[in-house]
Amino acid sequence: MKYFIDSNIFLRVLELEDQKIFDECSSLLKLINNSEINAYTSNFVLAELVWVLDSFYNESKSKITKSI
Repeated sequence: MKYFIDSNIFLRVLELEDQKIFDECSSLLKLINNSEINAYTSNFVLAELVWVLDSFYNESKSKITKSI
């Protein structure tokens, strides 16, 4: 089975607001990185990440670039 990774998973890791949610999302991304779970995302999700990090979190362009 393949899982679609929404922008919220990435955002919860990039912007630590809640430790429990950060830990859960971080663990999920580690499983994906280790090929234990098959997952994918889309260009739209990446564009949404850029927009949210810039407009809501006021992150610098260099941090956004590194994050993506």
